[in-house]
Amino acid sequence: MLANMSSSNLSTLQRASLVLLSLVIVAFGQPAWSWWMGLIAAFIGYALFWRVLLDLPKLKTRFIVGAIWFTAVQYIQLSWAVAHPYFYIYFIYTFFAVTMGAQFGVLAMLITPKRISNLLQLVVIASVWTLMEWVRLFFLSGVSWNPIGMALTGGLYPLQMASLWGIYGLSFWVMLVNLLALRAWYLGFSLRPAALWLIAASVPYLYGYVHVAVHTQEMAKQGAKTLNVALVQTAFPAEETIDFADRKQLIAHIIGEWVQILQAASSQKGQPIDLMVFPEYAVPCGTYTCVFPYSVVKEAFTQIFGPESLAALPPLESPFAQEWKTAQGTTVHMVNNAFWAQGLANFFKTGVVIGLEDVEDLASGDREHYSAALYFVPMETQDLDQLSIQRYEKRVLVPLGEYIPFAFVKAIAADYGIKGSFTCGKEAKVFHTTNGHPFGISICYEETFGDLTRENKHCGAQLLVNLTSGAWYPYSRLPQQHFTHARLRTVEGGFPLVRSSNIGVTAAVDSLGRTVAALGQEAPNSEWLQDSIRIQVPTYTYSTVYSHTGDALIVGICALSSLFALRKGRKDENDK
Repeated sequence: MLANMSSSNLSTLQRASLVLLSLVIVAFGQPAWSWWMGLIAAFIGYALFWRVLLDLPKLKTRFIVGAIWFTAVQYIQLSWAVAHPYFYIYFIYTFFAVTMGAQFGVLAMLITPKRISNLLQLVVIASVWTLMEWVRLFFLSGVSWNPIGMALTGGLYPLQMASLWGIYGLSFWVMLVNLLALRAWYLGFSLRPAALWLIAASVPYLYGYVHVAVHTQEMAKQGAKTLNVALVQTAFPAEETIDFADRKQLIAHIIGEWVQILQAASSQKGQPIDLMVFPEYAVPCGTYTCVFPYSVVKEAFTQIFGPESLAALPPLESPFAQEWKTAQGTTVHMVNNAFWAQGLANFFKTGVVIGLEDVEDLASGDREHYSAALYFVPMETQDLDQLSIQRYEKRVLVPLGEYIPFAFVKAIAADYGIKGSFTCGKEAKVFHTTNGHPFGISICYEETFGDLTRENKHCGAQLLVNLTSGAWYPYSRLPQQHFTHARLRTVEGGFPLVRSSNIGVTAAVDSLGRTVAALGQEAPNSEWLQDSIRIQVPTYTYSTVYSHTGDALIVGICALSSLFALRKGRKDENDK
């Protein structure tokens, strides 16, 4: 059938069939939906649709058809967005789907019989698309979802090619392979075009097989060195969606959340732990705001960990506690979230990473608020002079959720209870576990940015720790899509990852993108599982091309090839 549709025009039924078939393959061809369908999409999924475009002579028609088709793809792939509880998300969801569709419509105008017959033009078309995907990173906080290279990340072997040039290099290759498929098809699957297509399609698998074999052998030579990491999944709904009668009820709710956190962590009592990780924004009320009665915290630790745990609680002094005078004239101690976290670090004798909101007072009198990851290490003594609480500030903030991008949006956001903005962090930071292992931190959405994440490796990190939430998108594909991006980062940077999620995928991945273990992997409702897991994480790391060049390599290749083709085209015009 395909041979009969080579250089001749297609019938209406054939066009409709190819449009529908390609839509299904590409839209569901991501690891979060179907890993094997993703490999088909990377092989021929786009070519099925482009074959229809070859019969459409008008630029405008090709743009409209291409834009509508890819908008439909994005509506499916971004469908997790509608799990958000607020109605405004439908406008954002539509805006991004249509914008990405318009980008594809521009690409569709380049798909002509003349261009696909020229190999250099195929490279240029693939380059143009790759650059358009990359440019999305500079709109608002950056739109990093759904680069078409994700289709290759469902298989272990093709995933490994990300170590060369990252996710946008994979996008370039998916695009090029599909263009070669279209060329071979249109030329009647003659030997040379078909062979070139099949060879190009096999390159990621051949490279990945060798890559995995080499590093697996190197792992064995170095020995099975591991790090004991405890990951806690809290499974809390977003507090903003709960209607509290007053502040007293909110505080009671947070105390209840801390009790659940202690219970989830209690299964790790007595285990050797090098690092304990909690999710992003684990509980509200900041880091150092003293709102919890000490007696309540003392009772919670006693009931869950036993009376011996009271010796692990930090001193009732600043920055953990304040004295308050009651109306009756008695003195009580009020403590903060830092008190709870430091108590856990002391009790388990390990470093604790936890996501909290933090505030910094400036000399000007202004205040800056951060979505942060706080790192608490065990206090060897009760001397506060030796206290060291380190902090990483989130650098990629979510529009509307964490910052308000435009003045006219502030009034709209205020209707949904969003009245302020966080301040962006400025740099990657490296911390050390209690046994000296260096690690870097990313928070939530940041793990979808390869160039940003690799900065941790540059700073000396040998482990990536991610804290995420996902509570705004329950019962959706977001947690799995988030995780596939996280898995990709390990191969790009050549270092392992541990991630603690409020809901979603709480897991560890080795430096080759293989899942070591995940919380509730066999449970049908693992998304809302409130528990902890201790994982022995392989510490093997290696240097990658991408860890040195980042996105600059593939962007440079695409830019230079496009400029070369443009110059060659002008030269050919002048020679006529």
